Amino acid sequence: MINFIVALNELWIDNSISNRLLDYKTNTSIVDNKKIFSTSINFWLVDSKIYELFILYKDFALNVKYFDFGNFNYQNEIPNDNQTFNFSPFSIYFSLGKKFKIEEKLFLGLNFGYYENRVVDEIKASPFFSISSNFKLNSNNSILFSFENFSFKKLIYSNQVELPQVLSLGLISNIRQFEFAFGFNKYNNFEKFLIVNYNLRNILKFGISLTPDYDYSKISGFLIIKYKKLNFGYRAYIPSYLNFTNIISVSYETS
Repeated sequence: MINFIVALNELWIDNSISNRLLDYKTNTSIVDNKKIFSTSINFWLVDSKIYELFILYKDFALNVKYFDFGNFNYQNEIPNDNQTFNFSPFSIYFSLGKKFKIEEKLFLGLNFGYYENRVVDEIKASPFFSISSNFKLNSNNSILFSFENFSFKKLIYSNQVELPQVLSLGLISNIRQFEFAFGFNKYNNFEKFLIVNYNLRNILKFGISLTPDYDYSKISGFLIIKYKKLNFGYRAYIPSYLNFTNIISVSYETS
């Protein structure tokens, strides 16, 4: 359920960019007038973690992330100088979204957000907005579109981080207990994606996403177990050059 992997000096898009089209945390055009409280933690890169808090109330969505990169020892480059000091880089992400009904089959989502990256005493930041749409062809098929992370450049700091602007288009189909999603993302290059989910009696849901054109993480799998109003989730990514990235989440639906 995490949407970003953040490095010390840049923000990467991992392969969850593909199923962000299906995730109401970033695509508010598909929210379903529910009330959801969700929290999750992402374990990646040794002792680094990503904490997330998400609240959905009717047509409004609030998403807050804290990226903890662990502790580092800095070694002065002066010869024979053994003095070191510790530092703990971190980043924060905040977004607020709302769903709008344009007509009976067309819905629009807007997200306004702010991202700040702190490495030692250097600050890189950017406000941004994202737009998404959901056009329902019929009860089982929808076309989803999103344009994410349009930045307002140099409004806060001259040394502003550049969030990657991503264009996504996908077709979603439901066939009995199966849900299929396929389409493309335009980031640096066009990247195809395919997602298959299976829903077993609204108690167990599992699936896999494939992004064959993406170098960092081509495959991810997830499992969600629902008990009454609680949802327990686990997702694992298989990057091409990193170890496994694991995500554990818990969400509560109040209605």
